[in-house]
Amino acid sequence: PISVCPGPVDTPFAGMLEDPQLLEREHARRQARLLLGRQSTAQEIAAAIGFLLSDDAASTTGSVLTVDGGWTAN
Repeated sequence: PISVCPGPVDTPFAGMLEDPQLLEREHARRQARLLLGRQSTAQEIAAAIGFLLSDDAASTTGSVLTVDGGWTAN
């Protein structure tokens, strides 16, 4: 089995869940923690999954692929 563990993902829906001031503060806090300086996109998470589904990952087993822009490294 292989798992993909995404970190914070920038989506339009996420911005609709909280009040604007709280969202702005939380966004700034997350940006400061991410080594890439930004949240991942849904397309980047999909690309990681696409790789794992491809023949290029045929010998990849028992792994956890962390796609979080450096969230867990910081």
